[in-house]
Amino acid sequence: MASAIGILLVGIFTVTVPSTGEFVTVECQGSTGHSGQSSTLGCVVKAQREFQIMQVFWRKDGDLVMKFDGGVKTEDDRFQLADTNWMKTNDVSLLVKDTHISDEGNYSCIVVTNRGISKGDARLDIDKRDLSGQVFSFPEGYVSSHVRLTPLVSKALSSATFCFRFYTDQLSDNNVLFSLDITGQSAPLTLSWHFSQQPDYELRIEDKCLFFFGLQYNLNKWNSLCTTWNGSTGMAQMIVNKTPSVRKVANAGGSLGANHSVILGPNWGSFLGHITDVHVWDYVSSPSEIQDYMENEFVSYTPGNYLSWRSLDYSINGHVLVEDISTLNSWN
Repeated sequence: MASAIGILLVGIFTVTVPSTGEFVTVECQGSTGHSGQSSTLGCVVKAQREFQIMQVFWRKDGDLVMKFDGGVKTEDDRFQLADTNWMKTNDVSLLVKDTHISDEGNYSCIVVTNRGISKGDARLDIDKRDLSGQVFSFPEGYVSSHVRLTPLVSKALSSATFCFRFYTDQLSDNNVLFSLDITGQSAPLTLSWHFSQQPDYELRIEDKCLFFFGLQYNLNKWNSLCTTWNGSTGMAQMIVNKTPSVRKVANAGGSLGANHSVILGPNWGSFLGHITDVHVWDYVSSPSEIQDYMENEFVSYTPGNYLSWRSLDYSINGHVLVEDISTLNSWN
């Protein structure tokens, strides 16, 4: 007969149980989820004799995400026990609602019963794709045709660098190329191009619009565009095909709220053409880093740490195609 041990959990609740794992096992199974959908990590408690579950703890990379200790408690309501009848079924699977890319990681389920303690491990992977050498093609320019990209992490941006390449033959008045989107709110940042007597790129941050004149907008050629914004000073700059603009100020002391999606293509306005190599960094990139991006097209540069074309989770709305760059008739 195993000796009894006292175990203190969460600093306020003490139980005395037989030695860990002698009677109880937790069998878990990993899974692959998709951003914006529900994901489940399966775990079932098994024992040689009848038992009663007293506590359940789910951790991600060591950090507590959900616990049952007389009642379910969680810091994030997206994390729940999947089986509402788990006390009878002994199924302590974890349900992750509205899965984020940042939810990817190693999870452990610790179960305390009147017959022992045991732990099971499971990994949640998020389905992402490396789109190196590929483009999103917008063949019609409809407002309803756009691509929604999910960032690698969910957090507010106090500074940022946005880079991408586009190819078009449009000279319309309002080509919307790139925007951040927060569900239920107006987009905190949009980037578009206007054809008028004095053509310009427009960067809108919150309610401030900045206009950048004299930068290249080549038709039927690839244009490489980077935009930097320093939230503490508000200083913003645009670089197109290695030519920098003057710096202008918008939303000094501000930030771009969390839980973004990145929208490519119209959403509103219009865009007809191709977009590729989209990267976002959560800081103002140095001139040498931007130069690397501009000069090493489709090849070697440090990918974005907030959003990366090489590890992308996306959803397509309307008529948008994913194509190999090599299938385009010509590109420079």
